[in-house]
Amino acid sequence: MQLEFQTNKQQQMWHVRSFPDGIRNCYRFNLTKGSRYLIRATFMYGNYDAKDTVPGFDLYIGPNKWGSVSLRNNASFVSIWEVIYTIPSNFLHFCLVNTGSGTPFINALELRPLFKNTTYITKSGSLNLFTRLDFASLTNLTVRYKDDVYDRIWWPYNSVNWAQLSTSLEVDAQGSNDYEPPNIVMKTAATPKNASKTLDFYLDIDDTTLQFYVYLHFAEVQVLQAQRDQRVQCFFEREALLPLKTLNLQGNKLTGSVPVELLERSKNGSLSLSVGGNPGLCSSISCKSKKKKTVTVPVVAAVAGSIFLLAAALAIFFIFRRKRQVGKVEAESRNKMESFEVKNQQFSYADILKITNNFEVNSWERRIRNSLLWPLRWN
Repeated sequence: MQLEFQTNKQQQMWHVRSFPDGIRNCYRFNLTKGSRYLIRATFMYGNYDAKDTVPGFDLYIGPNKWGSVSLRNNASFVSIWEVIYTIPSNFLHFCLVNTGSGTPFINALELRPLFKNTTYITKSGSLNLFTRLDFASLTNLTVRYKDDVYDRIWWPYNSVNWAQLSTSLEVDAQGSNDYEPPNIVMKTAATPKNASKTLDFYLDIDDTTLQFYVYLHFAEVQVLQAQRDQRVQCFFEREALLPLKTLNLQGNKLTGSVPVELLERSKNGSLSLSVGGNPGLCSSISCKSKKKKTVTVPVVAAVAGSIFLLAAALAIFFIFRRKRQVGKVEAESRNKMESFEVKNQQFSYADILKITNNFEVNSWERRIRNSLLWPLRWN
């Protein structure tokens, strides 16, 4: 790797292994059948061969095509691919395939065992990472091992419209959350600078056929006033829910009732809904006749008064199936997923008119068809 591309990069990015010979080159790992691993592959060209020609190539896990690496014709662009994968046999092949667009290479290939079988469960297929976010980071740096015991990477996510909250106390000291999000991530949270405004963030989805699993982690980072109650009210747009197959709300001490639509989807098998560990949360349709407010995982969430029950972290995955070609994602769509960069997005007046259909009240329903909307509302 040329020296100019090593600046501000982790040391594992300073070197590459290239494969100029053959069409398909593979790594073989002897593993235990049925075990689960976090597999992460990282790529940055860095003009290592002094040819100033950024290549493209395909990735395979065993016989299944994972996707096509495209580095946007940018020698400094870093592409990170991550999947949670269950090993189908006693070995695993990870392969790079020459597609005629340049010599395949790789900077780093990591396999991390996941020991707890209670997390990241799917009905079929593996989980391909879309993004994993650390809300209101105070350092604006990525977090991974040793802060994260599984070496998951958490990207900082902030907004100029947010105030940052933090605590010096240990979060989840009893270890009740099997997902074990890093303490440094859970100790910070975001709240709107203007208490009357909503806490909004958006993730654009190019491929609307993808099925998503969304994991939200919450922590109380400020001491509540005496006699104060905490409530989270959530509203779901039908179009936004269609790709979601799993909502895990266990152990968040939520109160209120779960929306009827979620209960119906859970009953008919189209949604795997977990709400245990919330003694104040009613998960019966009969609750609707008793209370007006509803509680569940926030896609759009409201918190009563000045209570600070905050989204501290978010992880989103999409399904990667073990049938040949089924897990394929178009290159341009995958490129946007593989190197998520958080920016303070600015909209022109023309953009606003387009998004709101000339400020039509119900235009958000059409907007959600093309992107996942995740605003957190605060009252």
